[in-house]
Amino acid sequence: MSQLFSRNSLPDLTKTLGQALASDRASGEVSQVPEELAREQILALFLGTPESPPFPVVADGISADYRAARDAVISCIQKTPKEPAPLFPTLYSVIAENSLSLGGVAFSAVALPRIAYNFPGTLDTVVSTLNEFQSSWDSTLDSCTSYLERQLVRSQIASLSLGALGVRARLDDTRPVFHIANAGGWMNDPNGLKWYTTSDGERRLIIGAQTNPYGSGEHWGSIHWSRGELSDTTGLFEQQGIWLPPAEELGYTDCFSGTLVPIPIPHPTDPTQSVFGVMFTAVGNAPNGFLGSPRTALALYSDEALTKPIEAPYFITDVELYRDAYDGVSRERIENRFDVRDPYAFVRNDKLFMLLAATELPGRVGKGVVALLTPSNPDKPHLPWKYVGDTFRHERSSIEDGGPGIIECANLISLGEKDVLIFSSQRKASDGPLRGHHHHEAVEYRIGKFDPANGKFTPDSLLDDSEILPVVNYGRGFYAPTTTPHYDGEGVTMVGWGRVSGNRGCGWAGCATVPQRLTLRDNDLFVEPEHSVTLLRGDKILSQHSVSNSKVISPEFQSRTFDMELTLSCRSPENPAVVKLLCDERGEFGVPIVFDKSNLWIGDERIPVRNPSRKTLAVRILVDNRVIEVFTEEGRTLFAAVDD
Repeated sequence: MSQLFSRNSLPDLTKTLGQALASDRASGEVSQVPEELAREQILALFLGTPESPPFPVVADGISADYRAARDAVISCIQKTPKEPAPLFPTLYSVIAENSLSLGGVAFSAVALPRIAYNFPGTLDTVVSTLNEFQSSWDSTLDSCTSYLERQLVRSQIASLSLGALGVRARLDDTRPVFHIANAGGWMNDPNGLKWYTTSDGERRLIIGAQTNPYGSGEHWGSIHWSRGELSDTTGLFEQQGIWLPPAEELGYTDCFSGTLVPIPIPHPTDPTQSVFGVMFTAVGNAPNGFLGSPRTALALYSDEALTKPIEAPYFITDVELYRDAYDGVSRERIENRFDVRDPYAFVRNDKLFMLLAATELPGRVGKGVVALLTPSNPDKPHLPWKYVGDTFRHERSSIEDGGPGIIECANLISLGEKDVLIFSSQRKASDGPLRGHHHHEAVEYRIGKFDPANGKFTPDSLLDDSEILPVVNYGRGFYAPTTTPHYDGEGVTMVGWGRVSGNRGCGWAGCATVPQRLTLRDNDLFVEPEHSVTLLRGDKILSQHSVSNSKVISPEFQSRTFDMELTLSCRSPENPAVVKLLCDERGEFGVPIVFDKSNLWIGDERIPVRNPSRKTLAVRILVDNRVIEVFTEEGRTLFAAVDD
């Protein structure tokens, strides 16, 4: 067996995990599981694991070690005496011993979460001890002979930790269940959205997300990219572990937001072959503080599903790119750019472009811009790109005039004959709300036209001082969405970050919205759930009911996860339509949904009504424990996080 990890370089996993498990057994949780039933269930779980690694392997011996670990664990379960005490300690002792090889770690990453998920409460101490191994595991990476081997090990270890945090997350019955989310851990910006077709013809949506798989699972830090896929056939989301871990030896300790390159690009060393790219913001330890010196990294894969990396990433931009640069149109000198990050790749006229969000001033005090870049050599997009100019500057240039202190995560999409620029903007809460909006953060959009010849995006109209800010979502919990063209050519798919968290100690924070479709109607942005969301519906509870404001619709219906369509009727603001969600059988507590002609209120947040003269408003409401998403017939939406 190839000993990637040795007992000299690791803590004694057997001893440590054994002690942790002994502590868990002392809690009495394991003893509540009948021994024979536990044995049968655990054996079935391990027999259900893949016989070979369910991901590409890049080093000799990994598959063999994986199979050896699997066989050893299954044999352990089958041969252990059928008494209450030996099963769990013996089982985890065998897993620990087989985790001393790369293939064994791969098997543990697949197997351990299966036990944790199916026997909640049995592994709390084990979960808390897993993070103690991280530094020792990292110290063994020098034993790997290539970048790809190191990244595979990092991904497997981080995936194991993510799955372990999922043990706690599964015990939190207030956590969203049908929204896109990691198994556990911290989650923020979704990244790398892309539709692709499997070999059997199924359409699947790749969804990455910024993730911290370590620590308590409830805080930002150590940002990796996780990965999952959503089936357009079932609507179900499958979490697949860690996709992009940081590589400190290459100068970056966090993987911030990014994008998938929408078209195949030439292989760096064999231009007759095509590869597929992922761009991300590589952030390292540097003198200028929190964000270090952000660089845009390009990771290359040999397959469209982006599971087979071919080499270390290339760095195609860095902060020096903007020093002493000139705006591509006005030729004004640009001394610098700050907070330059969040690449977004798109194609116009068969030409590849990239957006980067930035500000002109340090300190996040305003002058947000969106920079445009193109490859220096179109045939070699892995080489450094060139700065063309600023494709867009925010109309409200500073916090003093109601503008954002910084803009982030810019997307440029085509809808019919128009282009739509989407970006996230924010200012400090102490600066008050953005002008024309309810909150100090927003996801704004502008409808206009992008000119590939001069690199400028020109909005159809500019904001005036009194204009309501055009936003994609009216909820304070929605931020940093990413987009990709829908495979049917009708509109664009969008997924955004949903700020929501559980109770302290829950092991998770954050989710993504349900997938949403963006189109243009009446020359304005229209947002609605993707068809895949409807596929998740189960039993129909109510149908064609007409109710008054004073009536409890269904006292016996107490689900906290449901999909509701209703039409609210209001003849005057003095007599609004009111529906309460998540209340008790007496109609108390809960979250009020109120239509008063001018606004649709969801608790203390609101969606302005486009046409205040209307007497009715049709809405679709998705309730998922702590999360409520509301979509109106006018194409407006709001994401809300609900307190416990």
